[in-house]
This record gives sequence, structure tokens and C-alpha cells, in this order.
Amino acid sequence: MKTSLLPRIFGGGFFILLGVGAYVVFGGEMLRSQRCTATTTGELALSYTVNEKSRDGVVTSRSYDVNYSFDLDGRQYQGEETLATEPTDVEVTVRYNPENPEESELRAKNNIVFLLIGTGMLAIGVYVAFFERAAPELNLTTGRGVPPQPARPKSTADIIAAARAEAAASANRQIARESDEPRE
Repeated sequence: MKTSLLPRIFGGGFFILLGVGAYVVFGGEMLRSQRCTATTTGELALSYTVNEKSRDGVVTSRSYDVNYSFDLDGRQYQGEETLATEPTDVEVTVRYNPENPEESELRAKNNIVFLLIGTGMLAIGVYVAFFERAAPELNLTTGRGVPPQPARPKSTADIIAAARAEAAASANRQIARESDEPRE
């Protein structure tokens, strides 16, 4: 028994979009990082911005937005980066793309974990959208899922047998009540 098409499309589509988004955001950073193969020495700007995230007045994380510059073939290039640790030295190693020095970074980006999560989201989305089946109904006596059974049309013999069984049960209840009543 398949689920209706609309929830499968929306549910699967949600996970597919998450997976593709992870590839676009984190995969793009990794590709740029792979192109930045050459290194040179650069300088950090003397000032930087500190970003703090706090919860209930306690700082939970801190990052530093820095600007840097480097000279290459008599031309100066600039870049900016967010670092997890506070810069301690003005001189830094800059990684840049030899074919396009405008592409540069201070540290290589390795977002393989996020790409793996994106792959998982993509796989879940494809499964939900195309392969998911409805969960079977739960059998309350065993706690196991049982496939729903189609209602079987009753034959005349089944109806007569059920009526006789009900009449016999009713008669037995009447006899039991009469035997329980006090006699005078």
C-alpha cells in the first residue's frame, strides 16, 4: 500500500533540497580550497572583528573576522576570512589560486563531514520521494505491524451462524441470572 503522492513529494523534496544545499554551500568552498594550491606570505590588518555567541550570559563560541593582504608579482591582493582562534601574529601564510590570485584563503576548508551529511539527506529524500511505503497498521495484541486485511463480505451462512451464537450466549446469560436470583 503506497502513501499518497503529495506528502511523498514534499517530504522527499525537503530532504533533497537539504542535500543539494549542502553540496552547493560546502562543496563550493571545498572546490575553491582545492584550487588554492600556491602559498605566499601575507599580513593581517591591525584590527579585526570579534563575534561572540552566548547563551544565558555565558559565551559559548567566539570567532574572528580578519582582513589580510598579500603581494604577488608587484600587485596587492586582499581577502577576508573568519577564524576560530584569535590571531597572534601579523604575518600569515596565504593560500591562493595560481590561475586567479583573487581566490585566496588563510586555511584550507575541509567540509567532508557536511558533504557526507548532505549525501545522507539526499539519499533520504530520494527514498521518501520514490520508494517509501505506508507503515502497516499496528496489531494492538502483539504490538507488531500487520498488513490491513480487506473486509470479507459475509455469506448468509456466516450471518446465520453469528445470530445462533449470539442467541445461545444470550440464553446462557439469562439462565445464569435466574440461577443467581434468590428463591422464595
